[in-house]
Amino acid sequence: MNFTDFLFFMADPIILTRDDGVASPIADAGEVVATGGGLFGGDQWTTLLIMYGALFIFGYFFMYRPHKKRQKAQRDMIASIKIGDSVMTTSGMYGKIVDITPEVYIVEFGVNKGVRVPIVKSAVSSVAEPNLSNTKTE
Repeated sequence: MNFTDFLFFMADPIILTRDDGVASPIADAGEVVATGGGLFGGDQWTTLLIMYGALFIFGYFFMYRPHKKRQKAQRDMIASIKIGDSVMTTSGMYGKIVDITPEVYIVEFGVNKGVRVPIVKSAVSSVAEPNLSNTKTE
């Protein structure tokens, strides 16, 4: 099978008609008129627009909306944090909120309660207590 046979095998069947009325899959000399073809029987632009529309809808429902839902949940979680909450940062460190300013949280890390570090609000990944026991959780 050569390359042109492969192209005709993969493409939608388009019947090319010469001016003498003889149908031929390959264009001959004379005026050639394309009839039929396309995924839905229309022209190829309609098929292209339908495919791009389907791709856009797929991207919206399976990528854009879930991302926006996660962002909204993260914003709501950050807005609900109050003094005394235990948080986990994006770097995996646990700490307790001791003060809140408009841009940062002051978080107390460690057991000796002497390490207070300002972190930006977006660096908090979750409100969670650390598991300090030696038992595994399932």
